[in-house]
Amino acid sequence: MNFMLQSSRVVFILNACFLIASIMRFSPGLRQTEMGSLVVIAGYRMAIFANAALNICLIMLILMDRTRIGAIPLWLMMANFLFLIAEIIFLFK
Repeated sequence: MNFMLQSSRVVFILNACFLIASIMRFSPGLRQTEMGSLVVIAGYRMAIFANAALNICLIMLILMDRTRIGAIPLWLMMANFLFLIAEIIFLFK
């Protein structure tokens, strides 16, 4: 279960990169750096795939045995799920 907790934390960091990359769309000066490029790649490319995979795994764990996800805080699961919805909306927009 430590793997799922670590994965949830990594996906949360990628979701933060998604949020920063979305903000960077409105400030063109921030995108011109190497760090800006890293945030955009992590936020737009990696976050949606990692977040979707994590949420599918969490849903499967919830359906199989509810006690196995006890190590992951509820706020972290909810935040990742809400970010997934925002990323899907952004993807189809």
